Amino acid sequence: MENHPYDILGVSQSASKSKVEITKAVALAMKRKQYPVDVITKAQKSLMKSEERIIADYFHPILPTIKRFKYSDLSALNQPAPTLTL
Repeated sequence: MENHPYDILGVSQSASKSKVEITKAVALAMKRKQYPVDVITKAQKSLMKSEERIIADYFHPILPTIKRFKYSDLSALNQPAPTLTL
């Protein structure tokens, strides 16, 4: 699966396994139409089953991915470092 079920449904890992919270997230994901219906239902099923949810929890990244840094002005590195006098 390209994306994690949490990202597809827009819920956090602390979301309860109750049908109410996940069902609301599914309805919102269907309204957004960002993902196909079959992907949304697969994400819903994987969060409802405890075995598959453990796997989704394990593979869900804790930190967001670092995107490439854009070029910035590095001319300040050419200047000498300031000295500290006590």
